[in-house]
Amino acid sequence: MVLVDPSTYGLRASVPEGQARGLSVGLPARIHGLHPADPPLTGTVSWVAPSVDRSARTVAFRVTAQRTDHTPTWVRDGSTVSVALLTNHRDSALVLPDRALLYHQGDAFVYRIEDGTARRAVVEQGLVVGEQVEIRQGVSAGDHVAVDQLHLLADGVSVVDAGEEAP
Repeated sequence: MVLVDPSTYGLRASVPEGQARGLSVGLPARIHGLHPADPPLTGTVSWVAPSVDRSARTVAFRVTAQRTDHTPTWVRDGSTVSVALLTNHRDSALVLPDRALLYHQGDAFVYRIEDGTARRAVVEQGLVVGEQVEIRQGVSAGDHVAVDQLHLLADGVSVVDAGEEAP
């Protein structure tokens, strides 16, 4: 976190390119300190990089938050923080571990296991919380999805272990 001026806090962060689709200026954000008991600071995305950082395969963005009389005491220039971007809320969602997803030419995909065979399935991602990724389209509850040794898979490859069932 960097103190931009006495009334504003700003920070720069980045997300993997495959998770940047919903990233836009004005998107609400919640900034958290490192201690779980610290109250969050709210802000908004104020800038999104116009292109992907090719070496890191990430998209940079900035979040700004206004200082108020209620600004948490943990907020200081140079603080290490985490940022949660607030998009559409759903009471229930299909989620997979982020390690199950692969990316190619801007598409996210998983390997769905059908009758002992890996089948590439392009998926639409939603929210990302920690190491869990919401899947909006491409797999259904009960589908078996490979989560390990993805580098050994290709469409049509025989698979011995059926992977992890999507909740």
